[in-house]
Amino acid sequence: MLTWSSRHWMPPQSPQPAVESVNHTKHQMINDPEIQRLLWETYPTEIHCAQETIYVMRPDLTLAYVNLGWKRFSAQNGGDPLISLNWPVGCCVQDAIPPVLRPFFAENFAKCLRERRPWEHRYECSSPELYRSFIMMTYPLGAGEGLLVVHSLVQEAPHTRIAHEPLDVLYRDSHGIIHQCCHCRRVRRCEVEPNWDWVPDWVTACPTNTSHGLCDPCFGFYYQNKHLSTDGFPEVFRTGE
Repeated sequence: MLTWSSRHWMPPQSPQPAVESVNHTKHQMINDPEIQRLLWETYPTEIHCAQETIYVMRPDLTLAYVNLGWKRFSAQNGGDPLISLNWPVGCCVQDAIPPVLRPFFAENFAKCLRERRPWEHRYECSSPELYRSFIMMTYPLGAGEGLLVVHSLVQEAPHTRIAHEPLDVLYRDSHGIIHQCCHCRRVRRCEVEPNWDWVPDWVTACPTNTSHGLCDPCFGFYYQNKHLSTDGFPEVFRTGE
């Protein structure tokens, strides 16, 4: 397993597959000769075989490379084969991000490229059974030719949240919409003072007519921004709507 820091990555100590075999597989997952050159010159082969989910984007945020960890995580969490079919190399990563978060990530990816400095972001990506916290480290490649993104698991434990039943009468609003936080995956109760509940069944599969936004705790803790508007809503989330 790779160890993370804000400056560099330490290669794993465990034995790795033969270099020739790995390079052949790696080549099949890259469709950009310049990205291939940057990866092979800058980072060792073991990145391709690391347990972490690692991918590379071009400056326009289209996917240029994924490692075996990407495919392994997808398979373990029920994403494949749809993820591989619907999100192959060449797709825009922003299209997979909930709209409310796209300005946040676009701004920070651009800053990473512009300043050529790593960017670190912590986030939650829990399963129905386990709380999971990750660190995402983004590194500029070359002279701004791309971004290397590494997702590392930093905490995993059984949920301590109270599980609630998936009852439409509690969670579906007057327009028939269910509101789920796109970060922690909790669901908003339709009350005057809304609470956000953990509904494991809707983490496994979203119900029809689900809207993905942010609950107040996740918004305040994970996505704070120094640029605040007069009503306290960070400008980075404003999309002109």
